Amino acid sequence: MAIHCKPETGRRQADPIVTNDAPVPSSHLHTYLGNTVLADMVNPNNAVYSDLVGKATTCSNVADSAAYWFPTVSRGGVPLSIAGQTNYYRDFDNDQEDKDSPVRAYPKDARFVAGNGGSVNPQPAYIVSWGCGELSGRNGAYPDPVAAACHTATGTKVHLAMNVRYPPCWDGASNSHVTGNTADFSGTHAIRQHYAYGLQADGDPHSYLGVTRCPSNYPIEVPALNMVQRFDYQGDGTDISISSGDIHSVHADFWNTWVQTKLTRAINRCIKTTVTDHPHGFPEDCGPDPNGDRV
Repeated sequence: MAIHCKPETGRRQADPIVTNDAPVPSSHLHTYLGNTVLADMVNPNNAVYSDLVGKATTCSNVADSAAYWFPTVSRGGVPLSIAGQTNYYRDFDNDQEDKDSPVRAYPKDARFVAGNGGSVNPQPAYIVSWGCGELSGRNGAYPDPVAAACHTATGTKVHLAMNVRYPPCWDGASNSHVTGNTADFSGTHAIRQHYAYGLQADGDPHSYLGVTRCPSNYPIEVPALNMVQRFDYQGDGTDISISSGDIHSVHADFWNTWVQTKLTRAINRCIKTTVTDHPHGFPEDCGPDPNGDRV
């Protein structure tokens, strides 16, 4: 399932998940995607679930009223606009389709921060990576824009791409969503973590390569979300910065304010199926054919 969400809906120094109910500015600059209400609020930190669910969206599935945001990416200090953006929802082990999958929808109002916003070193590639696009010849995974070296890419379509992957295993509980840090999972903050990354056969965590199971204390499988931002940039990466500080401090937020019944329908139609039963025949739910326009 590939949901395209562009253009961005705005940039604000607010983080409604991490600094909920705080005055603005409350954080570094974020670029917002999807839900069009959040970034336009006088104070996005005051938002509650009912403010967003079912509202207008820039996403290709009109039921995806979820809010997505990430630290603003700049070139030479000037924010870069989104050239393309895709949220890939797949089975917990990264299969595009699996008719027998037990995967289920995230609970409504689930809140995530994937990636470590305080990192000054490369993060695990299964969580954060950079590349130059699927058709570039340098798709990644690279630890930063300099390593991606998009100026050397020779493919047919070159865009600097930032990938952030979310955990697909849930323990069945949630944290308080009343005030303060309301995340149910955070790669940045010391909170009670209700989600975890899947495990490979040897027990090492991963988000897509060779995942065979969820940890025993996180037994409920939810979609594996890979949030991909593409920028019209073909340089050497040395002039790229992000608003959270060190170039390795990439992270991204996902607030599940989908229309919940439609999220469940999309998962059933687009993930819990087979290529034979579903040759991407429900574009209103599943997104465009993956062999088509990848921007």
